[in-house]
Amino acid sequence: MKKAALIIFYLLSIVAAAELSARAAMKNQMSSFAAELAQIQGMLAFNHLERYRELEANLSKGCSAAVLEKLKISAATEAMLLSSALKEHPGGWLAKDIASREPNLPAQLATYKNPYGNVLKEPTCP
Repeated sequence: MKKAALIIFYLLSIVAAAELSARAAMKNQMSSFAAELAQIQGMLAFNHLERYRELEANLSKGCSAAVLEKLKISAATEAMLLSSALKEHPGGWLAKDIASREPNLPAQLATYKNPYGNVLKEPTCP
C-alpha cells in the first residue's frame, strides 16, 4: 500500500512538474511574441507615417495627379496583402471582420490581381 502511494505520488509530481514547466515556457513565449508583435506594428505605423508625409508634401507642391496615382498603388498593395492573408487563413477572424465591414470584399480579394503587377514605378513630384 505504501509502495503504491509512493509510486502514485511520484507520478503525480512528474505530471505537476511538466505542467508547471509547460506553463512557464508558454508564458515566456507569449511575452516574446507580444514584444515582437509590438515592434512589427510600430514599424508598420512608421512606414505609414512616412507614406502620409510623402503624400502631404506632394500635395503641398501641387502634384495632385502624382498623389492620386500613389494612393491607387498603395491601395492595390494593401489589397494584395489582404488577399494573401485571406488565402493563407480562410475563414479566420480576419475574413469575418472584413466581411462584417465590407461584405463583398472577401470575394473580391479571393481573385484579386494587382493591376500594377510586381514592379511599381511611382510618379515623381518635383
